[in-house]
Amino acid sequence: MKISIGLVTQSNLLRTYFTQYRHKIVPQEIFSRDYFRNVGVTFSVRVLPPTGRIKVAELDGWLKRLAQDSDGVIIFVDDHHRNCFSQFDDAYFIVDIPTGHEGVTQNFVHKLVTITLRQFEALSKNFDEFRTHKMLLLPLDVFSANELRQLRLRLTTNKMSSGLGFDLQQLLSQIGQRERPKSGGRYRTRYLVDDRGFWYHYGKEVHKRVATGVPPHRINCWHNSRFRFGRRYDELRHFNVDNDSDPTKVTGTFQDCHGSQISVKSASHLGIFPNGHQ
Repeated sequence: MKISIGLVTQSNLLRTYFTQYRHKIVPQEIFSRDYFRNVGVTFSVRVLPPTGRIKVAELDGWLKRLAQDSDGVIIFVDDHHRNCFSQFDDAYFIVDIPTGHEGVTQNFVHKLVTITLRQFEALSKNFDEFRTHKMLLLPLDVFSANELRQLRLRLTTNKMSSGLGFDLQQLLSQIGQRERPKSGGRYRTRYLVDDRGFWYHYGKEVHKRVATGVPPHRINCWHNSRFRFGRRYDELRHFNVDNDSDPTKVTGTFQDCHGSQISVKSASHLGIFPNGHQ
């Protein structure tokens, strides 16, 4: 597993430290943890050069370079730049740099990185298991369920709060209670069913391609089509969505990856990618 660590900050001291000591940013104890040792983890560090106000195209390009060939992406961001990254919270593991610390010390950096990687490990253990992997990839603005909304909040705004592993276990267990086969024994396939009565199955077929061109798409559509909460996923796979009728018939309004509402009437099924593209 290759994890890319990015740094975006106004602090010259912190940028200099991450640049000069990029090979020592991650404490050695991390490599001895069972999970990271078993996945053969490697790390790379990239620092966004200081430019004052970050332009959208510059940020997009830097993030794509950071994500290239990476299985995981963690980004440390200071208060000055945090708003620029809010649109990428669903895609990457974005961590706020604590304020109020005195200077830049090895202890400060190692503590920040160690805590972050422990949280990232809790996510990754669930991301690596297929049953919970597909739950973590459910279209966040399409699949209607309070548990999924709570999961999204826990892995974005509240990702650094303690007890992440336990909370993920509880929330994913609740989502798992929505998994069932269709009635009448028609299929052995198990589906995840949302509050609107739509049935979701994470398909193996790769005949569709997710579109991300700007416009009509937004900059974050590309990033959300490949990463979820900091982990890369297969951008070729999508969810097959229908209902429990025979034959299946889907009617409703669905939000796509860039916020548009798409109305569907009497379709046999829909193919929806994790980022919401249809």
